[in-house]
Amino acid sequence: CINSSGYFQVSFHRFPTDKDLKRKWIAAIRRDEGPLFKISNATKVCSRHFTESDYWKSVASGLRLLHHSAVPSVFAFCKPKPSRKPPCDRLECHIPKKKRRKPMQDSQGSVLSENEAPSPDALPRSPSSQHGSISRTPSPLKQIFPPNAPSQEQSFCGSCTCNAAIIELKAQLAGSNENERRLQEQLAASRQELLELKGKVEYVENKIYAQTQELNLLRNELVDAQHTVVKLKEESMPFGIEKFVESDEDMQFYTGLPDYSSFTALLDYLEPGENGKNIKQHKAKSRSQRSNEYSGRPQKLGVNNQLFLVLMKLRLGVFHRHLGHLFCISPSTVSRIFSAWIDFMYLQLTTLPLWLSRQAIDEDMPQAFKDYASTRVLLDATEIRCNVPTSFVTQSQLYSHYKSAHTLKGLIGVSPSGLVTFVSELFTGSTSDRECVIRSGFLDLEFDPGDSVMADKGFRIADMLQQKGVALNLPPFLRSNQFTSTDV
Repeated sequence: CINSSGYFQVSFHRFPTDKDLKRKWIAAIRRDEGPLFKISNATKVCSRHFTESDYWKSVASGLRLLHHSAVPSVFAFCKPKPSRKPPCDRLECHIPKKKRRKPMQDSQGSVLSENEAPSPDALPRSPSSQHGSISRTPSPLKQIFPPNAPSQEQSFCGSCTCNAAIIELKAQLAGSNENERRLQEQLAASRQELLELKGKVEYVENKIYAQTQELNLLRNELVDAQHTVVKLKEESMPFGIEKFVESDEDMQFYTGLPDYSSFTALLDYLEPGENGKNIKQHKAKSRSQRSNEYSGRPQKLGVNNQLFLVLMKLRLGVFHRHLGHLFCISPSTVSRIFSAWIDFMYLQLTTLPLWLSRQAIDEDMPQAFKDYASTRVLLDATEIRCNVPTSFVTQSQLYSHYKSAHTLKGLIGVSPSGLVTFVSELFTGSTSDRECVIRSGFLDLEFDPGDSVMADKGFRIADMLQQKGVALNLPPFLRSNQFTSTDV
């Protein structure tokens, strides 16, 4: 190829990076790589070695872009040579020599006279000549004029028949040539149409391939956008119970409840009413004179998030200021909500029958209590630290020598299976365990004969329980340096 970059109507194309397609290009140009020929980025093929079907049509930029599967095919060594016309068939014509006439014999071997010799029309013909077609092997002239033609008349008749056969053969040959020419035209048109269809199919395939790649790219962008939207929703969602509906672990951490369904069950049992109308809010003294129809301005938190706030306060002991930042309300609003809900929950939950029957205790009795099957309740005292009051009398009453702090004391009763069955009121920290039992109403509970109470060594209430027919199980006191296995 003598084309160079100086020709404006010629473009140059680099070798493809695909290995299989690159091998096809090397085979097409008939230049194998070696010491004198190396394919690099500067090695290019002229556009005149490609057909029009190898290019994209109607490119907006005006550049000539090849299809991804195009291979150079136009070369001087690829031009077909014109085929040589086949030689004409030769017709054999036997000229009889003047010989001594031999007597003719029929098929049975008898000698025929001269007058009985068959005429040329009576001579046998080949099956092909009977149907009007002339077979090239053997030649029809051999059948018309046998080599041993007996006379000139017979030779003249045979030559007329041969001329007629030749004319007929030429007519058939002309018709065959016409049919062949017409078929060649149809074949050329079909090939041209096939090339156009191949170009269209390749164009459609390339377009589908490009659109598929674009579709996959858009799908990936859509998935990324969806993840981004979910992340933004989670980040923009305000702190509240709605954020932990699907997370049982977070629900357990913030509220102490196992899952969201338990939270909704507790809310339904409390029945705070629409917008918390059943909860009595604490109002300032200046508003106490207003009519009962005054409901105040609408609350920012719904009843579900108000309960969530209260449970967080009870579970984690979070300060009001921190809760205000989480729920976007003021600390004073947090204080009012917490106080109102504590009073409301006290009224609603203290009506629950916590004390279990003997049958319910026996049904859930753990295996660890098989030696203490009569145990009805495990009783213990707990102390909660409180602020130091200004009154010295109250300070002395609240001071606990056991905790060395000002506390409030209460009794907790737990069944052998772990359920809370008794909760007393709070007493001052200096109150003894025996006094708490007497004042809490624990002795007024229904016991069955043979029941026993398991308590700590500080509970000196055996005499009071014996009056109800109930035994007291106390742990052994440490009299020596170490408990025995029996004491343990």
